[in-house]
Amino acid sequence: MTPDLPLQLAVSAGMFVLTILVHLLGLMGLLQLGRRHATDWRTPWLSLDRLLVPMTLALGLSAIHAVEVGLYAVLYLELGATATLEQAIFYSAASYSTAGFAGLELNPKWRVLVALESLNGIILLG
Repeated sequence: MTPDLPLQLAVSAGMFVLTILVHLLGLMGLLQLGRRHATDWRTPWLSLDRLLVPMTLALGLSAIHAVEVGLYAVLYLELGATATLEQAIFYSAASYSTAGFAGLELNPKWRVLVALESLNGIILLG
């Protein structure tokens, strides 16, 4: 076992907890918004409601995932795993979405953390 592995696992566990918390709070907010719409903000045009509600939910879910990707990106930058914020965001989004990445060097010290971000992304993306 490499000396960095326990640290990577601990950081990953903390990020799992943090991102799941962000996700739950975001979903609770979206549910509350949906309830408010149903009781207070209905429009007289049903077709407009049918457009606004799904669009708001999709944008809200995208914002939740963007925050989670951003948290990992800031972590990568702070840990020195990447050199710039752009690289950190790119690496995080590629890992979180499990799309993969090519042509970007990551500090090998944090490889396990990046792999576990992919697992986190699979869970939170559904």
